[in-house]
Amino acid sequence: MNKFKKLIIVTLCLLILPISSILTGCEFNEPVSILSIEKTATDGLVDTYTIYYTDGTSTTFIITNGKDGKDGIDGEDGVDGENGENGTNGTDGVDGVDGVDGSSITIMDIYNQYVKENGEISYTDFLKEFLTINLGNNSSIINDCLRSSLKVYALTPETYYGEKDYSISAGSAFIYKIEQDYTYIVTNYHVVYTDQNRAAIEGAWFNHIAETMVGYLYGSDGGPSTNGEKDSQGYPVLDFGSNGIEMQYVGGSVTSDIAVLKARTADVLAINPNVKAVTFADGYRVGETAIAIGNSEGMGISATQGIVSVDNEYIELDLAGEVREYRCMRIDTAIYSGNSGGPLFNCNGELIGITNAGDVTSQNINYAIPLNIAKNTIEGIMYYSKNGGNQYLTTKVIFGVTVISSNSRYVYNAETGYGEIVEVITVDSTVDNSIARAMNLQQGQILTAMNINGVDYVLKRNFHISDYSLMLRAGDVIKFKYTDGGNEAYSTEYTIKAEDLVTI
Repeated sequence: MNKFKKLIIVTLCLLILPISSILTGCEFNEPVSILSIEKTATDGLVDTYTIYYTDGTSTTFIITNGKDGKDGIDGEDGVDGENGENGTNGTDGVDGVDGVDGSSITIMDIYNQYVKENGEISYTDFLKEFLTINLGNNSSIINDCLRSSLKVYALTPETYYGEKDYSISAGSAFIYKIEQDYTYIVTNYHVVYTDQNRAAIEGAWFNHIAETMVGYLYGSDGGPSTNGEKDSQGYPVLDFGSNGIEMQYVGGSVTSDIAVLKARTADVLAINPNVKAVTFADGYRVGETAIAIGNSEGMGISATQGIVSVDNEYIELDLAGEVREYRCMRIDTAIYSGNSGGPLFNCNGELIGITNAGDVTSQNINYAIPLNIAKNTIEGIMYYSKNGGNQYLTTKVIFGVTVISSNSRYVYNAETGYGEIVEVITVDSTVDNSIARAMNLQQGQILTAMNINGVDYVLKRNFHISDYSLMLRAGDVIKFKYTDGGNEAYSTEYTIKAEDLVTI
């Protein structure tokens, strides 16, 4: 496979020219799955376990023990079922199976043995880990994730053949954070970007950002419309309906394809007081469930499900009039025009990415912004929006080091059942007057971690250096952990200066 996918990859924002009616969408349903398994009754001979399902129903199963849990131990009673006759000791012989300890092995027996051999684990966690029936169902998770999801429209005044009108970009979004005054909402940068170079009303960084943005929570129908009336400048008078939530641009990064918007929290809660912010996952793996929620074809919020197909892939996208390289995860989850900016969840309902592109020539090859890039970019935008400086952008640090990746390999962990690709990251060269020189990085050193303010962030892939650099702010103290000739050490510490930060 080529390193870069070119031309055939397109962003998944639906552009409507000019303003037109917007259709609302549909709801997604799947089969039912197990929510939990609990021991709900016991009389000494019989333990009853209840299986609770995600649709609110439940069933039970029964484990039968030897009398008082003592008969038949070590085969003293119920040898070959002989003493289980007539149920005297072995309960109708059921518990005297071939004299194997004379009694049925209960779930609690297995749990106790596991604790004895492997250490403490709660009974509930043990059941969840080892007594699970997976029917491939995530309907309750999806329904919970819908509380964080929106469809979003970005409107820009334009003139068509002498007539003043609005172009509309239809996309998707999710709630990142709910604060007392404002709720912060995330979408793709290309959803709110416009070719029109509007006046810098609030600052130069607002050039090329849509003038008006409005969102609609899941379950609240609506979209921008006009009744034919014109405003004082000759543009159609817009009506967002009773469910429309007007939003403001906070900041964005074209190189990460992420934008942060905000709406008044009171306006959001007035539409639905049960909304929630997303929770970020700790990571993701190939084969993991990937649930996309978005405004497919501009017809309203719907959900689709697939898996993470490739954990890391480079593609090229033409955004804001320039072709750029983007690192993405590949998914086989079905997404369509209008899904841009929508959340991508795992089977626990945690955010693992932001959908933003698809391969129009191949079936089920779609892309999302990976977790680390998404999280670190969003938090950078939020930081600068609240702390001044480049408040409409985010930043990263360029270290001035060239590294060579080698010995890339897949490492599988039989205990966890998961694996990951790791590689050796070796310093090849450094740039004069760079941070890398100040840190005294030397050719041949193998970088193993980036230490930020005393915390080691492990480097398993070369792109982790770039990902973690998005976290850095002026005043942060950093150093690299490395091995050289088999010896482990840290580089010289360096304190990040404001001039080290590059806007992206």
